[in-house]
Amino acid sequence: MDRLLAVTLCLAMLSAGLLPRTADARCTDGTIHKVTMPNGCVSKTICNGGEWEDLGCSGTVSCTGCGGRTGTRVCSDSCGVAACNVGPEVCNNCDDNGDGAIDNAVNTSNNYSLAELCNPNSCSQGGSRTCTASG
Repeated sequence: MDRLLAVTLCLAMLSAGLLPRTADARCTDGTIHKVTMPNGCVSKTICNGGEWEDLGCSGTVSCTGCGGRTGTRVCSDSCGVAACNVGPEVCNNCDDNGDGAIDNAVNTSNNYSLAELCNPNSCSQGGSRTCTASG
């Protein structure tokens, strides 16, 4: 029964891309295998001491963000992908930078409402306006 469980586990890991797809499980030190995952991330393993070691995932994946704009998603070490980043935040009721907040700006300490300088009337009185999401 334990052998059946081990074979089932190996087959599951192979189909998930966690093991190299080679007929020979032996490896030569320094050999690197790369497997492109279904989400577009690249999983890498390296042979070290005759055993395969996981190097994690890397890469970026194309995506379509809010408003139909093209952007990228960054792959994490665990082969997950971040939200679609189509560029810096602009006031458009979208999460342009993929940080999970709509129409916000980011500085080194916190998120804050996206604001812009404006000229609100013909008398040229300066001012500013703050963008608010219109969920």
